[in-house]
Amino acid sequence: MSALALSCCIYLVPIVTAHWIGLFGQGLGEELLSDREAAWKAADLALALIAQAVLFASVWWVVPRSIAAAVGVTVLLLIPGAVALNFAYLYAIPSYFLIEADTTPDTSTWVEECAVEGFSLHPVRAGITRALDRRGEAWVQQDNGTQYGILRVPGCTVEPVSIPDVSIAPGLHQALPDGSVVYITMERGVAGQKYWLLRRGAKEPWLLTVPEGQPESMPLVSEDGGWVAWLMRAPGREASLRIEPLGGGQPIVFSHPLLQRATLVPVELDMTSREVTVNRDLSTFARLRLDGTVAWGPLTPGTIAAQSDTFRYVEGQWAGWDAYVEDARYRLGWSTREGTGQYEVPKGRSITSAAMDARGRYVAASTTTSLSIGSIKDTVVALRTRDGAEVFRKALPMYARSHVVFLGDRYFAYSDVEGTQSRTRVLRLPD
Repeated sequence: MSALALSCCIYLVPIVTAHWIGLFGQGLGEELLSDREAAWKAADLALALIAQAVLFASVWWVVPRSIAAAVGVTVLLLIPGAVALNFAYLYAIPSYFLIEADTTPDTSTWVEECAVEGFSLHPVRAGITRALDRRGEAWVQQDNGTQYGILRVPGCTVEPVSIPDVSIAPGLHQALPDGSVVYITMERGVAGQKYWLLRRGAKEPWLLTVPEGQPESMPLVSEDGGWVAWLMRAPGREASLRIEPLGGGQPIVFSHPLLQRATLVPVELDMTSREVTVNRDLSTFARLRLDGTVAWGPLTPGTIAAQSDTFRYVEGQWAGWDAYVEDARYRLGWSTREGTGQYEVPKGRSITSAAMDARGRYVAASTTTSLSIGSIKDTVVALRTRDGAEVFRKALPMYARSHVVFLGDRYFAYSDVEGTQSRTRVLRLPD
């Protein structure tokens, strides 16, 4: 009985993570009552019973000689045992169930056009139609984190952009089709943030003033750079868009049933066609005309949990990817003139970035680990939309968090990293 009692000390071993410390027995009990998959529960229970059996056998051999010696052996065994138990319980077993091996080799049918050293693609918002990308241009950021530029193809040149220096480095908020940009600044000791529009080639930015009483509203500048829209919430929570002409003039106040009773994100404003695209409840998209009619939508990209930053739409074609999912594989889905399909990312990874070729021939995604365990390499993969076949794959270092973009209809670009040095690689698509 003494050996059995001492063997139960295995359940008093502390389990230590970066966020909490608990007892192995307590954690195991809570797990067995949870909805975790049965095979995982069985593996952890087997670990507990094996560890207890080893401790029991060791102590049982010593007990006839001396109870004090048995207690001493128990304590001595629990020291390395605690390390082994923590490793198995927190790392080895979760890795088996949460991480799916991906042994697919790198492949490419695309030829590299150039590599821009010291710059990585920037994930600045640019609407769902990505008009700047389709011009063959993309925003990039230098390794120092404070200098920006616009990558242009063909030629692979970077046009420097001089965003005014401030005490706290500015953040990019929205890129316009002509290369103008909206950026954010903050001041130490001052609540809130300011939004500025910097025209391409200009040195002095234009302050975008947040409407009074709407401190949480963020600007959405029109594709032509002539207007700015603000989401307004009345005291009764009725939503509308206040669309102001830059440079003065009478604003437009736009209300619509599809703006109501929803978590709303204005995504794109086209004042040439007088249409605004909105994202409702972080899932559904609609393009509304300012005369009250609906241009298209509401559109939900199948079962994909797409949000305003994880959806692309060009001339009736779309691609969307999961912004966040739990206990499931992340997915990239598409519907283009070339075909419809879905790509599932191996378990243990999330989608950092994705893109769709404007002609609907290809989609691409970059993945990174979604876990704090394991050694999962990042990956960039491009697929042919007609049949879902891989046409490009490149493994990158862990935490590279590459961004991907199709530039015009002839190029594909992604960010690579080696140590502290980043680069943007540009590949030529086949004719």
